Order: sequence, then structure tokens, then C-alpha cells
Amino acid sequence: MKFFVALNCESCGAKLASLACGELTFPSEICPECGATIHIVDPVTFSIVASRLLLRGEAELNNGDFTMPIICGAMAVESALTSLFLKWKKMEHDSLDRPTTATDREAWMSEYRVGTGRGGFAKSADFVSRYVTQESFDVFVTHSQATSTLTSGSYAGVRNIQGELFDKRNLIMHWGEVNHERTDAEKALSAARTAFALLGVMDKRRAAELQRKMRESLKSKA
Repeated sequence: MKFFVALNCESCGAKLASLACGELTFPSEICPECGATIHIVDPVTFSIVASRLLLRGEAELNNGDFTMPIICGAMAVESALTSLFLKWKKMEHDSLDRPTTATDREAWMSEYRVGTGRGGFAKSADFVSRYVTQESFDVFVTHSQATSTLTSGSYAGVRNIQGELFDKRNLIMHWGEVNHERTDAEKALSAARTAFALLGVMDKRRAAELQRKMRESLKSKA
């Protein structure tokens, strides 16, 4: 997978783009205006693949393709859901001080497949949210103050993300409807970014809870 990342030189403000490939690290770039070296790093996230799929979708949008951004956005969210579930399954397993085996990974994937079934985004989002936060996706969005800056738009709830992103993806995949407008792609990517950001908030909340329990355990042993 190849995509371009838009950059601004920190030294002179010049705009340029860097080509990235798959999961490879970003190459350093030389500013054509001032000659400064620009180092690019991935964001700290539970799913680099999802992050890069969103970048690919944005690149396709900027190139005038209004179908691929929808596909990339849906793939990014599906990848993020799986990655978040598997991350915390492994974290729980690691706490038992046992090495992770191929059998463990297959068991986790089987649990995910059974838990999400064929319920589409809504069922997957609720399954992962309940596992990570003990709340359904929509309840987490409603109750968590940490998500307040992410839910001011129209893409926060399961129904809206389904409508703006996955319903459009399904029309492409199942019915061959590929004549989308720019606004369709923009709304789909916006929904995908918000879903990804909300999953990131869930991840941080679970991490904070784990840290709290670890501190309490240390205090009890003191």
C-alpha cells in the first residue's frame, strides 16, 4: 500500500509530500526550499495499520477519487476494532506471565469472530466496547467526558457511523455503486476518523484503569 503524507517544513513552512509504503518506516525528507531534514514518525497508537489506511483514504480524496476513501475508511475502522480487542487480550495474557502462542492468538480471533458474528459495525463496536470499557459503544460515547470534543459532530453514534461510512461501503462492495460525490467521501472519512479516535479514548481509559489497579496493588503490599 502506497500513499503520500502532506508535510510542512518546521524551519521555513514550505509544503511538501512524503511517499510511504505499507508498514515501512517513513523516509526522511529534505525541504526543497531551505534544505532542512524532516523526520516523520507514526503516531503512538494501538493500530498503525488503521492510521495509515486513513492517510491513504485522505490521499485518494485529495487526488479526486471519491470511492476509495470510503473503502479505506471502513477498512481502517474494522482493523482498529480487531487490533484494540487483540491488544487487551494479549495484555491480560501477559499479566499471567505466560508466553503467547499461536494457539492463544487463534483462540482470541475465534472469540472475536463469535462475539461479532455477522452483525456488521454495530455488533463489532458494541462487542469491543463492552470488552474494553464494560459499556456499549453508544453508552460509552454518551457517558465518557473524555469524548466530549469528539462527539460534537454528527458521527459519534453507531447509527451515524454506520450510515455515513459502512452503508456507503456496502453499496460499493455489494451493489457496485461507485459514483460517489466528494461530500460522500468527506463524510465517510470524517466518520472513520471519529470512530478511530473514540476507540483510542477507550484504549487510554482501559490503560488508566490498569495503572490504577497496579498502584493499589503496590500500596497494599507496602
